[in-house]
Amino acid sequence: MVIYSVMAECIDLSVTDRAYNDMRSFGTQMYNTPSKSVWFQNILTCLLNALLREYDDSLRIGMDKDSTLLVAWGCRNSLELNVFTKYVLQGSDNAKSFADDLWIDSLDIFTSFREWPRFHSPASQAPGLDQTIANLQSQKAKIARNTYLRVSDLAKTVGFEEEYKRMHKATSKLVHPTAFSVLGNPDERESLGAELRQNFFMTGIRYGLDAFTEIKDHVEKHGVEPLP
Repeated sequence: MVIYSVMAECIDLSVTDRAYNDMRSFGTQMYNTPSKSVWFQNILTCLLNALLREYDDSLRIGMDKDSTLLVAWGCRNSLELNVFTKYVLQGSDNAKSFADDLWIDSLDIFTSFREWPRFHSPASQAPGLDQTIANLQSQKAKIARNTYLRVSDLAKTVGFEEEYKRMHKATSKLVHPTAFSVLGNPDERESLGAELRQNFFMTGIRYGLDAFTEIKDHVEKHGVEPLP
Protein backbone atom coordinates (compact mmCIF):
# COMPACT_ATOMS: atom_id res chain seq x y z
CA MET A 1 0.00 0.00 0.00
CA VAL A 2 1.47 3.32 -1.08
CA ILE A 3 0.95 6.25 1.30
CA TYR A 4 1.73 9.82 0.31
CA SER A 5 2.34 12.43 3.02
CA VAL A 6 2.69 16.17 2.47
CA MET A 7 2.92 18.72 5.28
CA ALA A 8 0.15 21.30 4.98
CA GLU A 9 2.33 23.98 6.58
CA CYS A 10 4.68 23.98 3.60
CA ILE A 11 3.11 22.58 0.45
CA ASP A 12 5.63 21.29 -2.05
CA LEU A 13 3.73 21.05 -5.33
CA SER A 14 6.48 18.93 -6.86
CA VAL A 15 5.58 16.22 -4.33
CA THR A 16 1.89 16.26 -5.26
CA ASP A 17 2.83 16.36 -8.94
CA ARG A 18 4.88 13.19 -8.51
CA ALA A 19 2.08 11.47 -6.60
CA TYR A 20 -0.44 12.21 -9.35
CA ASN A 21 2.06 11.22 -12.03
CA ASP A 22 2.22 7.85 -10.26
CA MET A 23 -1.56 7.72 -10.59
CA ARG A 24 -1.28 8.59 -14.28
CA SER A 25 1.28 5.83 -14.89
CA PHE A 26 -0.74 3.28 -12.97
CA GLY A 27 -3.87 4.19 -14.93
CA THR A 28 -2.08 3.51 -18.21
CA GLN A 29 -0.77 0.19 -16.88
CA MET A 30 -4.21 -0.82 -15.60
CA TYR A 31 -5.87 0.12 -18.88
CA ASN A 32 -3.50 -2.22 -20.72
CA THR A 33 -3.97 -5.11 -18.26
CA PRO A 34 -6.04 -8.02 -19.64
CA SER A 35 -9.45 -8.22 -17.95
CA LYS A 36 -12.49 -10.46 -18.22
CA SER A 37 -14.64 -7.50 -17.13
CA VAL A 38 -13.82 -4.71 -19.56
CA TRP A 39 -16.83 -2.72 -18.36
CA PHE A 40 -15.38 -2.66 -14.82
CA GLN A 41 -11.91 -1.84 -16.13
CA ASN A 42 -13.45 1.11 -17.97
CA ILE A 43 -15.12 2.38 -14.78
CA LEU A 44 -11.84 2.31 -12.84
CA THR A 45 -9.99 3.97 -15.71
CA CYS A 46 -12.60 6.73 -15.93
CA LEU A 47 -12.48 7.30 -12.16
CA LEU A 48 -8.69 7.70 -12.26
CA ASN A 49 -8.95 10.04 -15.26
CA ALA A 50 -11.53 12.13 -13.40
CA LEU A 51 -9.28 12.34 -10.32
CA LEU A 52 -6.39 13.45 -12.51
CA ARG A 53 -8.58 16.05 -14.18
CA GLU A 54 -9.54 17.52 -10.81
CA TYR A 55 -5.89 17.75 -9.85
CA ASP A 56 -4.67 19.21 -13.15
CA ASP A 57 -7.56 21.58 -13.87
CA SER A 58 -8.80 22.60 -10.43
CA LEU A 59 -6.53 21.87 -7.48
CA ARG A 60 -3.20 22.57 -9.18
CA ILE A 61 -4.29 25.55 -11.25
CA GLY A 62 -6.21 26.94 -8.28
CA MET A 63 -3.00 26.97 -6.24
CA ASP A 64 -1.01 28.50 -9.09
CA LYS A 65 -3.56 31.28 -9.54
CA ASP A 66 -4.34 31.77 -5.82
CA SER A 67 -7.98 30.90 -6.54
CA THR A 68 -9.75 29.69 -3.41
CA LEU A 69 -12.93 29.01 -5.36
CA LEU A 70 -11.17 26.75 -7.86
CA VAL A 71 -9.31 24.81 -5.17
CA ALA A 72 -12.57 24.34 -3.23
CA TRP A 73 -14.19 23.06 -6.42
CA GLY A 74 -11.40 20.52 -6.92
CA CYS A 75 -11.64 19.43 -3.29
CA ARG A 76 -15.41 18.95 -3.50
CA ASN A 77 -15.19 16.95 -6.72
CA SER A 78 -12.33 14.80 -5.41
CA LEU A 79 -14.45 14.03 -2.35
CA GLU A 80 -17.33 12.82 -4.50
CA LEU A 81 -15.02 10.80 -6.74
CA ASN A 82 -13.56 9.16 -3.64
CA VAL A 83 -17.07 8.15 -2.55
CA PHE A 84 -17.83 6.75 -6.02
CA THR A 85 -14.59 4.77 -5.94
CA LYS A 86 -15.32 3.23 -2.55
CA TYR A 87 -18.84 2.33 -3.69
CA VAL A 88 -17.75 0.75 -6.98
CA LEU A 89 -15.04 -1.34 -5.32
CA GLN A 90 -17.52 -2.91 -2.89
CA GLY A 91 -18.88 -5.27 -5.53
CA SER A 92 -20.11 -5.83 -9.07
CA ASP A 93 -23.72 -4.87 -8.24
CA ASN A 94 -22.57 -1.47 -7.01
CA ALA A 95 -20.30 -0.98 -10.01
CA LYS A 96 -23.11 -1.83 -12.43
CA SER A 97 -25.49 0.45 -10.56
CA PHE A 98 -23.02 3.31 -10.90
CA ALA A 99 -22.64 2.56 -14.62
CA ASP A 100 -26.44 2.63 -15.02
CA ASP A 101 -26.40 6.23 -13.88
CA LEU A 102 -24.77 7.11 -17.20
CA TRP A 103 -28.13 6.64 -18.93
CA ILE A 104 -30.14 8.34 -16.18
CA ASP A 105 -27.81 11.35 -16.07
CA SER A 106 -27.62 11.60 -19.86
CA LEU A 107 -31.39 11.52 -20.21
CA ASP A 108 -31.77 14.22 -17.55
CA ILE A 109 -29.23 16.43 -19.33
CA PHE A 110 -30.60 16.08 -22.86
CA THR A 111 -34.25 16.28 -21.79
CA SER A 112 -33.62 19.47 -19.85
CA PHE A 113 -31.64 20.89 -22.75
CA ARG A 114 -34.53 20.04 -25.10
CA GLU A 115 -37.04 21.80 -22.85
CA TRP A 116 -34.97 24.99 -22.78
CA PRO A 117 -35.55 26.03 -26.44
CA ARG A 118 -39.20 24.94 -26.13
CA PHE A 119 -39.57 27.35 -23.21
CA HIS A 120 -38.37 30.21 -25.41
CA SER A 121 -39.98 28.96 -28.62
CA PRO A 122 -42.67 26.26 -28.17
CA ALA A 123 -42.68 25.42 -31.88
CA SER A 124 -38.92 24.83 -32.09
CA GLN A 125 -37.82 21.66 -33.88
CA ALA A 126 -34.77 19.56 -33.01
CA PRO A 127 -35.17 16.12 -34.62
CA GLY A 128 -31.58 15.08 -33.90
CA LEU A 129 -31.97 15.88 -30.22
CA ASP A 130 -35.36 14.16 -30.11
CA GLN A 131 -33.78 10.99 -31.53
CA THR A 132 -30.98 11.14 -28.97
CA ILE A 133 -33.56 11.39 -26.19
CA ALA A 134 -35.54 8.46 -27.63
CA ASN A 135 -32.38 6.34 -27.72
CA LEU A 136 -31.57 7.23 -24.12
CA GLN A 137 -35.12 6.45 -23.02
CA SER A 138 -34.74 3.02 -24.60
CA GLN A 139 -31.59 2.38 -22.58
CA LYS A 140 -33.08 3.76 -19.38
CA ALA A 141 -36.08 1.44 -19.74
CA LYS A 142 -33.70 -1.45 -18.96
CA ILE A 143 -32.90 0.04 -15.54
CA ALA A 144 -35.12 -0.75 -12.57
CA ARG A 145 -34.85 2.66 -10.88
CA ASN A 146 -35.80 6.08 -12.20
CA THR A 147 -33.55 8.39 -10.21
CA TYR A 148 -29.78 8.76 -10.09
CA LEU A 149 -27.64 7.64 -7.16
CA ARG A 150 -27.18 10.40 -4.59
CA VAL A 151 -23.65 10.89 -3.33
CA SER A 152 -24.89 11.49 0.22
CA ASP A 153 -26.54 8.07 0.20
CA LEU A 154 -23.45 6.39 -1.24
CA ALA A 155 -21.27 8.07 1.39
CA LYS A 156 -23.44 6.50 4.06
CA THR A 157 -23.19 3.10 2.36
CA VAL A 158 -19.38 3.17 2.34
CA GLY A 159 -18.98 4.57 5.86
CA PHE A 160 -17.95 8.04 4.72
CA GLU A 161 -21.10 9.88 5.74
CA GLU A 162 -19.69 12.23 8.39
CA GLU A 163 -16.65 13.16 6.29
CA TYR A 164 -18.84 13.84 3.28
CA LYS A 165 -21.40 15.85 5.23
CA ARG A 166 -18.82 18.19 6.73
CA MET A 167 -16.66 18.83 3.69
CA HIS A 168 -19.66 19.08 1.38
CA LYS A 169 -20.99 21.90 3.55
CA ALA A 170 -17.59 23.55 3.91
CA THR A 171 -17.16 23.81 0.13
CA SER A 172 -20.77 24.51 -0.84
CA LYS A 173 -20.58 28.24 -0.09
CA LEU A 174 -17.60 28.55 -2.43
CA VAL A 175 -18.40 26.30 -5.38
CA HIS A 176 -21.80 27.94 -5.94
CA PRO A 177 -22.63 31.64 -6.28
CA THR A 178 -23.54 32.63 -2.71
CA ALA A 179 -23.38 35.83 -0.70
CA PHE A 180 -20.05 34.65 0.67
CA SER A 181 -18.49 33.77 -2.69
CA VAL A 182 -19.79 36.98 -4.30
CA LEU A 183 -19.39 39.53 -1.50
CA GLY A 184 -16.90 37.89 0.83
CA ASN A 185 -14.27 37.12 -1.85
CA PRO A 186 -11.69 35.35 0.33
CA ASP A 187 -8.93 35.91 -2.24
CA GLU A 188 -9.01 39.63 -1.41
CA ARG A 189 -8.30 38.78 2.23
CA GLU A 190 -4.84 37.36 1.85
CA SER A 191 -4.44 35.43 5.10
CA LEU A 192 -7.97 33.95 4.99
CA GLY A 193 -7.69 32.97 1.33
CA ALA A 194 -4.28 31.37 1.82
CA GLU A 195 -5.48 29.32 4.78
CA LEU A 196 -8.61 28.14 2.99
CA ARG A 197 -6.70 27.26 -0.18
CA GLN A 198 -4.08 25.33 1.75
CA ASN A 199 -6.62 23.29 3.66
CA PHE A 200 -8.88 22.61 0.69
CA PHE A 201 -5.88 21.68 -1.45
CA MET A 202 -4.43 19.21 1.04
CA THR A 203 -7.85 17.69 1.74
CA GLY A 204 -8.54 17.34 -1.98
CA ILE A 205 -5.16 15.66 -2.42
CA ARG A 206 -5.99 13.27 0.41
CA TYR A 207 -9.30 12.33 -1.21
CA GLY A 208 -7.69 11.79 -4.60
CA LEU A 209 -4.79 9.69 -3.34
CA ASP A 210 -7.05 7.71 -1.02
CA ALA A 211 -9.18 6.70 -4.01
CA PHE A 212 -6.06 5.89 -6.03
CA THR A 213 -4.62 3.73 -3.23
CA GLU A 214 -7.88 1.79 -2.90
CA ILE A 215 -7.98 1.12 -6.65
CA LYS A 216 -4.32 0.12 -6.66
CA ASP A 217 -4.79 -2.25 -3.71
CA HIS A 218 -7.84 -3.78 -5.35
CA VAL A 219 -6.02 -4.42 -8.64
CA GLU A 220 -3.04 -5.94 -6.82
CA LYS A 221 -5.32 -8.38 -4.97
CA HIS A 222 -8.08 -9.09 -7.49
CA GLY A 223 -6.82 -7.90 -10.87
CA VAL A 224 -9.05 -5.60 -12.90
CA GLU A 225 -12.13 -7.60 -11.89
CA PRO A 226 -15.02 -6.61 -9.62
CA LEU A 227 -15.73 -8.31 -6.32
CA PRO A 228 -18.73 -10.68 -6.48
